[in-house]
Amino acid sequence: MEPVIVATLLSPTIAVAVTLAYEVYRRSREERLQLLRAFMVSRMHPADLSFVVAMNSIPLAFSRAPKVLAAFKNCLGQLNAEEPRDDAKK
Repeated sequence: MEPVIVATLLSPTIAVAVTLAYEVYRRSREERLQLLRAFMVSRMHPADLSFVVAMNSIPLAFSRAPKVLAAFKNCLGQLNAEEPRDDAKK
């Protein structure tokens, strides 16, 4: 086969593959940005539904980011820690 024919046949396939890879990257980034927005809006109200949904979404959105998952576990531990009672201080 001539190189021109091969290039003509492979070019659309390569273009579609590159476009799909970029679309996956773009959607992943947009999901992480929406998660960040939800945290920033509800950061002072951890009992808010949007905060809880954002917390539950972290392991899915950042499954390939070990530093983020470690920080998530630390944050979750602090949120789940019991507050000392007033009568226990005495």
